[in-house]
Amino acid sequence: MSLRIVPPREGLVASVMACLHPRGKDYGGHWVVFPERRPGYYLRKALAAREGTAFLSPRIDSMDAFIDRVYRAYPHL
Repeated sequence: MSLRIVPPREGLVASVMACLHPRGKDYGGHWVVFPERRPGYYLRKALAAREGTAFLSPRIDSMDAFIDRVYRAYPHL
């Protein structure tokens, strides 16, 4: 697992795309957490344009959804 914080001067979606390295067309091994839901839409759209055909999308969450998912998986924390 790696963590990368994108500085404000960099494009968020372009920076994330540069870090994603799929196996073939499988991005399923990646989990991307954005501050809100909207950038996830643009990331999926940019990945679709890059791939040109069907692909497996990475898991994309907003920060709120990420916290909820972790809490449900580990309620004892």
